[in-house]
Amino acid sequence: MGAPPSVSVVIPAKDGRPTIGPCLDAVLAQDYGGPLEVLVVDSGSRDGTLDDVRARPAVRLQRIHPLAFDHGDTRNLGAGLTTGEAIVFLVQDAEPVG
Repeated sequence: MGAPPSVSVVIPAKDGRPTIGPCLDAVLAQDYGGPLEVLVVDSGSRDGTLDDVRARPAVRLQRIHPLAFDHGDTRNLGAGLTTGEAIVFLVQDAEPVG
């Protein structure tokens, strides 16, 4: 059996301060044996979300203009900026377990 595939997690965000920290902590705490990359695509947060993302050095941040946000296009942008063999799309208020 080979090594697990590399996984990229893409999380669009905007003004998610109450939830983005727990979301990122839960993603980073996953017990996964393969390479993991986490990217937050922020569309104009003004509430401290950026500080919460930057406080986690393992998480990459891509900022876009708020008018550039589109549910599909923003996720496609995130997918194009990552390198994982598999891509997981989350939302800023999800807290994965297990």
